[in-house]
Amino acid sequence: MAWCVRIGSSFGQFFLSGKFTGWEEAKTAYFNAGLTEAEDAAIGPVNRLNCYMLYVSEKFTCDRGPILDHEWPTEFKTARALKQIGVLFKGNEGLLIVEDGLRALIERFEPGMHRFRPIKVVTKGGKVYPGNHHLLVIGQFVDCFSFQDSDPSVVREIHATLDPMYYSVRALSRQQFAKIAFISTCQAGKHLWRETKLAGRGFYISDDLHEAILEAGFKFPKHYRVKDV
Repeated sequence: MAWCVRIGSSFGQFFLSGKFTGWEEAKTAYFNAGLTEAEDAAIGPVNRLNCYMLYVSEKFTCDRGPILDHEWPTEFKTARALKQIGVLFKGNEGLLIVEDGLRALIERFEPGMHRFRPIKVVTKGGKVYPGNHHLLVIGQFVDCFSFQDSDPSVVREIHATLDPMYYSVRALSRQQFAKIAFISTCQAGKHLWRETKLAGRGFYISDDLHEAILEAGFKFPKHYRVKDV
């Protein structure tokens, strides 16, 4: 059985709107120094700087290959101060940041599967939030989603002219998420992953990881049980 984790876009302990300090400047400097042939081909000829920025950001949320040293942000400054932040939260452009306790838990279940890089999290005034934080790049992309077994009221086809087909999730409630189907044999042995054919930046966790998170008492974003087939 799997759970879908969806982090909203309202400012709070699980979505800390703000800015990755110096990240845009580092990417711009690299771009101005000249891209590789592979990077040139990936971003295309139009709006090149903006496309390069998106190309780098997507490495953190999609299966886009290795992240180079200059592409990792080192500090995240929140738009406003919060008394408490989640053990996992989303920053700008969908990047995920986890506290060290959750990092260790994920590593216990899937050692070496996902990428982590230390990052400092500070308030707008420069005060460092307690704890050690890490960027999390989920390293597992699979196709466990079953459109045929899902309720069409909560999932729709997109990019119909493309192969493979992609789908968008329209679920908002617990009851609606329970109508989205995933193949149980495909999920077996996996604990944290993203789905290759579902649009958006949601991700999925196993029952075992879910239970361990609850046992640890971590404050975790909203998550919804999905259908097993």
